[in-house]
Amino acid sequence: MTLEFREAREEDAAAVAELCNAFERALAAEPEIVSVDDIVRYWRRESEARLVLDHGTLVGFAFIQRRGERYDGDGWVHPEAFGRGVGAAIVDWIESRSRELGSPEARIGILHEDGRAECLLRRHGFEHIRSFFRMVIDLDGEPEPPAWPEGFDVATLAPGEEHVLHEVLEDAFQDHWGHQYRPFEEWMNARVFEHELCFLVRSGSGVAAGAECKRELFGMGWVDVLGTRREYRRKGLGDALLRHAFGELYRRGARRVGLGVDAENPTGATRLYERAGMRVASQSDVYAKTL
Repeated sequence: MTLEFREAREEDAAAVAELCNAFERALAAEPEIVSVDDIVRYWRRESEARLVLDHGTLVGFAFIQRRGERYDGDGWVHPEAFGRGVGAAIVDWIESRSRELGSPEARIGILHEDGRAECLLRRHGFEHIRSFFRMVIDLDGEPEPPAWPEGFDVATLAPGEEHVLHEVLEDAFQDHWGHQYRPFEEWMNARVFEHELCFLVRSGSGVAAGAECKRELFGMGWVDVLGTRREYRRKGLGDALLRHAFGELYRRGARRVGLGVDAENPTGATRLYERAGMRVASQSDVYAKTL
């Protein structure tokens, strides 16, 4: 089989979304559902995307995005093309392109259930380094309002305050595994804000926590990022902000809300989310190879 790698264009987004969803349905117990808008949003990041074609038929999709000095990769294969070498070709492309771009290592994320992908990566010299959970909550009714600690107030992000949200989130995640600081302009270039679903928590003149949410991502309401500065932790702000996000998303039509979290998060985020009623819906595993 001769495979062609062609640069993806915006008009390809619908076909890519269909392929990714077919892949998820074939492997995941609770598949993520991506839309055309989701795909286009990811392509706005500093990234490269390739269609994998077999005599003109789309059989796979490969994607890498910059993370500081490193490039991280993802790949999808259409279920009808399983066992035909498409996955191996995607791994080879991610590895070689990452090397060409000067990345010190190649990283690839896979679904935990995808045993074939695990074997493939290990054969190519990749090793497991970290796992991440997708957690969800199903909202049967309007969530109870959060209990804010005394002296703290939450407000919707106003236009022009994006730099404040950037500052608090970069500060909140500085001690998280693999975090790489992104300058404000780079951070902004990867985002399309829904200001009514972005929040800042203040105490007096200080900003203690922040969150950025999406009305819909992966077929549900989405808490894209939520963080509390180190000096404000263990006061209940994370729980209150998460519950506030649940309420705002519910009022905008979300009946399921999800987020992604490091399975070994050092701040105890997984336990916090479970206490708020969330559960682990799926696990993804990251494999890496030094280049």
